[in-house]
Amino acid sequence: TVDTSLRIKMLSAAAAGTCGWLSVYAIDVTKSRMMLDVSGEQFKTWRQCIRDTWREGGIARLYRGVGFSLVRASPVAATVLPIYETTKVWLADHLAFLDALR
Repeated sequence: TVDTSLRIKMLSAAAAGTCGWLSVYAIDVTKSRMMLDVSGEQFKTWRQCIRDTWREGGIARLYRGVGFSLVRASPVAATVLPIYETTKVWLADHLAFLDALR
């Protein structure tokens, strides 16, 4: 196995967190808008919600606020994923019954 440095793991995790949020952010906005429409009068379907949101401001409306999510997502992923990976390897090395994790 290749032993990847902590710096590379953290940069990779931050990139993964950023890409993950960028790929689902518009869906998350749609979900949030539909949840706020408790009565169901404004949006009958998720397609209608996306269409109406797009008409309100295009791609910028679907991604409004993404910067705040990325400011949070990158450091969280850069911290959590390497810690998970390091812990998994340590446990596998030190606890024989966890060999299945490898």
